Amino acid sequence: VNINPASTLLDCNNTSIQLTGTGVTNATSNIIYKWADASGNIVSNTNALTVSKAGRFTLSGSYNATSETCYDEAFIDISSDFEKP
Repeated sequence: VNINPASTLLDCNNTSIQLTGTGVTNATSNIIYKWADASGNIVSNTNALTVSKAGRFTLSGSYNATSETCYDEAFIDISSDFEKP
């Protein structure tokens, strides 16, 4: 899986970030996505996630390929800078 963010920095101009996951192009069935926060809590079951706090977010994707389940994951670190200039 891959994660496509517009940015990885939360600040006064960007108080939330949309993260989008993409899967394997040759998947033979629907990909099941799960986003987890740094504590391992599932925060979304879709390929998209909007975050408004800093931290590490992990995207996992799985799908059935013939008689096996294929699985992959990726993570992204979101930082924040809300200090006045």
